[in-house]
Amino acid sequence: MQKKLLSIIIIVLSLFVFIGCNDVNVITTEVPTTQAPTTEAPTTETPTTHAPITEPVATIETIEITDYQRFYELNEDFNTDALEITVTFSNDETFIVDNSEASIRNFNSSITGQRTASIIYEGNLLNLDYIILEDYAFEIDMEYYGDAINLRGDLLKVTLNNIISEGFVELLYGDAIWVLEESDVDPNNSNN
Repeated sequence: MQKKLLSIIIIVLSLFVFIGCNDVNVITTEVPTTQAPTTEAPTTETPTTHAPITEPVATIETIEITDYQRFYELNEDFNTDALEITVTFSNDETFIVDNSEASIRNFNSSITGQRTASIIYEGNLLNLDYIILEDYAFEIDMEYYGDAINLRGDLLKVTLNNIISEGFVELLYGDAIWVLEESDVDPNNSNN
């Protein structure tokens, strides 16, 4: 049994030595050959130089939503056709994003009121505020009346009264002459 084991060990060691000898790299050196000189005149080439690139690569400065549908009816789908995302680069160049490259998250038109959705483009998150209108409401694009959207009845009346009263300065009747001189001036001719 020991002879068999010893024979197996010798065979295995012989294989390692044999395989190892075959993997030895042989280093050779090449002897340079001499060429006979040529009788042709040497040619000189003028090296070409390239101007170094001095303009830096433009980077993205801003990504913003420049247009979108602000008002939706109950259970209406998001309007991707109205969405416009603009990218501005550090060299002031801009381009409009193809909407198929952006995705929308958290859009919900099942509950009325003001909502915020997220637009994702190239790893950037852009917030988009939109309003789901009540059945009786209509679009009001003027920011001045923004607080009155989706209201009706007495609450609408109070809200409109607050809107038009904001910044109101009460004047006496005698002050009217001084105010009218400025408020009624012709913008094209200050003498009128």
